[in-house]
Amino acid sequence: MIQTFNVSLPKQLTERVDRLIQQDGYSSRSELVRSALRLFLKLSQKKQPVEFTAFKPQPLSEIRNQLERTGLYSNEFIDSVISGLAESSLYAKPAPKAKT
Repeated sequence: MIQTFNVSLPKQLTERVDRLIQQDGYSSRSELVRSALRLFLKLSQKKQPVEFTAFKPQPLSEIRNQLERTGLYSNEFIDSVISGLAESSLYAKPAPKAKT
């Protein structure tokens, strides 16, 4: 049984995924993600597993500054990342409470 879940990506990363689909002959984004996950799981089973560090939210302004300082990313990409983060559950501002 196949289950579905959504993944949000910055525009520039989505464009890279779409180019890979065309270049490498994947039939869909889902096929590419399944292939990437299989590879990740295979690599994580080796003697030196892939490790994740705990996520610690940082101010969006600091994230923007860090991305800009690298000199590697376009302003459009940085804006896309910041916009996506601002909409994510970890950074989204809670809705104002209704007055009763």
